[in-house]
Amino acid sequence: MRGRADKFAEEAALEHSPARPELRGAGRRRAAFDRYHAALVASGVSGYDRQALDDDYRLSMLWLVTRPVAQAIGNVPPRIWWNNLERIMMAVDDLGCRDLLA
Repeated sequence: MRGRADKFAEEAALEHSPARPELRGAGRRRAAFDRYHAALVASGVSGYDRQALDDDYRLSMLWLVTRPVAQAIGNVPPRIWWNNLERIMMAVDDLGCRDLLA
């Protein structure tokens, strides 16, 4: 299941923008996750509740922190990797992802 949560996390991180705080709301994401979870259940998936999907999403967001680090190591210009890091960290903070590290 984490594969789709990874994709959702990647898309959400890219939407986070200091210049556009209105895009940081969780309403669209929650509705998409509700539909996705309902489709999983309708397809016969069991033992994967809605909270597990949220936790996988938040874990995926934490893993995204490694992307700008890899970009910096790979000599990607700072104007690119710094922007990515900033957006990802806003998403990490908005979602309370650090709680998963405790």
